[in-house]
Amino acid sequence: MIDHGPGLPADQLAGAVRPFHRFEDRGGGGGVGLGLPICLGFCEAMGATLEFHETPGGGLSVRVRLPVAGRDLATNTGGLA
Repeated sequence: MIDHGPGLPADQLAGAVRPFHRFEDRGGGGGVGLGLPICLGFCEAMGATLEFHETPGGGLSVRVRLPVAGRDLATNTGGLA
């Protein structure tokens, strides 16, 4: 997922995955702040991680990293990277 908005300071990334939390919304979007928390829940269930990066030109990019097939999920840390 790539966002070309104002971005998110590194010290606020943990709050980005808190349910119903929205950061200084500037647009007229109808979101309720559940997109990233739902993504994190799915990632944790699959042993995957979410990685947050600054988008060149402004904004936030989120990458999902899935574990390698055949790898024991118990050894994958999951959560945020």
